[in-house]
Amino acid sequence: MKNDKSPALAADRAPIVLYSLDWPQDHRLFLTEKTLNLLRENQAPWQKPWNPDADFAPFNPVSGLAYRGLNRLALIAMGLPDPRWVSFKQARAANLILREKARALSVEFWRWSERVTIRSLDNLLDKSPAEPVTAMVEYAQPRVRYFSVYNYADLTDWRGAPPPPRTRAKPKRDPTRLAEEIARKSGAALSFDRAEGPFYSARADRIRLPPWDRFASTAAFFSAFFRELARWTGHKTRLAREMGARGTEERALEELRAQIASWALSIDLGLAFVPARDSASASQWIAIFLKRPYAFPLAVSAAERIKDYILEISAVALDPLV
Repeated sequence: MKNDKSPALAADRAPIVLYSLDWPQDHRLFLTEKTLNLLRENQAPWQKPWNPDADFAPFNPVSGLAYRGLNRLALIAMGLPDPRWVSFKQARAANLILREKARALSVEFWRWSERVTIRSLDNLLDKSPAEPVTAMVEYAQPRVRYFSVYNYADLTDWRGAPPPPRTRAKPKRDPTRLAEEIARKSGAALSFDRAEGPFYSARADRIRLPPWDRFASTAAFFSAFFRELARWTGHKTRLAREMGARGTEERALEELRAQIASWALSIDLGLAFVPARDSASASQWIAIFLKRPYAFPLAVSAAERIKDYILEISAVALDPLV
């Protein structure tokens, strides 16, 4: 039976509950709830360091592609040790079976265009042997499809043995060189004259960073640079986002978009990630998402768009993971 009560919003340190099995399943609300509880402990993925030699982002071992955006965060939030996720059909094709009580998670895929077959009346009446004509159709709104995926930890072979250990293809290109290529090709105005922390000035349309030797590592530099580069994309001549005035909710959301974009870009390049030292924003994000739960998935989608835009203007293509 459907629950008629509103989702419970936690007081004090009790778990925040926006989603439960009594409610109709909502992929985005589920992710917001998970993230709110992680944010309170400073354990959201972009709040923690990322080591590409030890940490694996969720990926599909059949396609060799990483899960993106909301799907990536939802799969990480499950806290499972194996990063491999496949559909039931893919598992069966690999001769793997589900363990008892294996739990599926929904992932979503957006399709903005599709190649369709154009059928004439003669085609429909089987009067024409001609080859069908196809055309690419662009949709005004994305077509969203949902799929259930299973973690490899919930799969075994027919003898009950676990699948082979995960493997990762050796990167064909040095991640640091790719990051340098992005910095060079992005076209962003950059100066190393900032006495305090990294900063993007929308008025001057310039990224200002402290001198190179002020950063503890190469990863720390690029994590900070990518955050400011993400903000740089919001300029009216580029992605034209509303970035908000200091202290506003919109500015807090822009900070979130920048941090998630920097984290996702570092992961996709195979570069270590160093999070921003900013706990004040977390409390503001929590307050926003308790009032507007769907603002979080919108911010994640925007961060993915920022990351894609940076890769596009820099002409950097990502290597497969397997």
